Amino acid sequence: MVQIDLEDAIELRVEMLLEKRRGLEIDRSIQEGDWALLTLSDGSRLVGFEFLETEDSWTRPDALL
Repeated sequence: MVQIDLEDAIELRVEMLLEKRRGLEIDRSIQEGDWALLTLSDGSRLVGFEFLETEDSWTRPDALL
C-alpha cells in the first residue's frame, strides 16, 4: 500500500471539498503529527468536521475504537 503524507492528504481533501462547495471555510489542525481535524464552516454556521488519519494513527494505544 502506498502511504501518502498527512499534509498532502489534507491538501487533496480541502481541494475536493472546495470543488464541491466554493466559499466553504476550512480550518485545519494536525494533532500529534499523525491525524488531522478539518472544521468546515459556511460563514458563521458550522457545517461539519472531518478526520484524516495516517496508517500509524490507527495503532496508537489511545486511539478511539
